Amino acid sequence: MTSSVGVLDFFVVEANEYIGRLDGVLAAAGEGEPDLETFGRFARALRGSATMSRQQGIAALASGLERVARAVRSRAIPWDRATSAVVVSTVDDLRVLLRNVRSWGGADDARVQVRSAELERLVPSQPRRTPHAGTASGSAFLSSETTDLAQALDRFVATGEHEALQAVTERVRALRGVADVRDLPPLPEVMEAVEGALKSIELTTPAAATPKQKALFTAAAALLRRAARDIAARGRPATDLPELAPFNAALQAITDDSGKADRIVPITQLFYD
Repeated sequence: MTSSVGVLDFFVVEANEYIGRLDGVLAAAGEGEPDLETFGRFARALRGSATMSRQQGIAALASGLERVARAVRSRAIPWDRATSAVVVSTVDDLRVLLRNVRSWGGADDARVQVRSAELERLVPSQPRRTPHAGTASGSAFLSSETTDLAQALDRFVATGEHEALQAVTERVRALRGVADVRDLPPLPEVMEAVEGALKSIELTTPAAATPKQKALFTAAAALLRRAARDIAARGRPATDLPELAPFNAALQAITDDSGKADRIVPITQLFYD
């Protein structure tokens, strides 16, 4: 558990917020099934923050929570009392571990091991290597990730919320990190277009999408959903997807605007001779 003081201080503040959000999602659900997409997103954010800060014990538990959320969403396991008890206890332990990051000891390692074993029994961890798209598990993984990105885009278009924008950004980065995506057009083109629009939105204050950017996201979501179905069925998207035309039209509209904005006007056109 080694990390510079400044990085560690920042991590404690950030992780405390993520753990609070996880706790809030569970509390809002009561005894029912929580909002698993939101829960998984905060678990993934906590895992990333902990990994960057070299807090491997916290990262391991956050990863386990992320696996559980994904498994329940896909109906691989039920959200029952046993699952709920493990998840709630893990979030409680994360609070304890976060308080101990500056004086981490053997008891904290033992706590992580016990809770990790419970999470592992619920949902066994996958190999660290991303499944290859040519395999059944690889196709299922890519299909699921692509569908999640489409859903995140739809949510942002519908709500315009900052959290929804963050979810899109996280999903795009996660999917672009999968090597096999480069060989599955139109996924690279869609993600490049979405990421370009996201960068433009982040430069506005407050961050908000224009009507043309929303149209691009809507078309991209439709194309991604169709591509996800193809990947699940036969390992790769078809080359003649009907959703390509609306996407290309929406992208061209944004490109045209960008070209106008970037056009250099000679000074001779601005003044009299």
